[in-house]
Amino acid sequence: MFILCLQSARMEAQARTHQLLVHNKELLDHIAALVSHLQGGEKGSAQSHSGPHVTMPQ
Repeated sequence: MFILCLQSARMEAQARTHQLLVHNKELLDHIAALVSHLQGGEKGSAQSHSGPHVTMPQ
């Protein structure tokens, strides 16, 4: 019985780890898209502004 509980707990932990890895990849992809967007926006606004001003929602 104890071994079945351990196996179940390990499987749940592996499933959570997989979900976290997938979510982290999605977040990294989103961050890369935001960085690319900001870098693309800097080219046109660098002459009229002293630099990009980004505020993060709290």
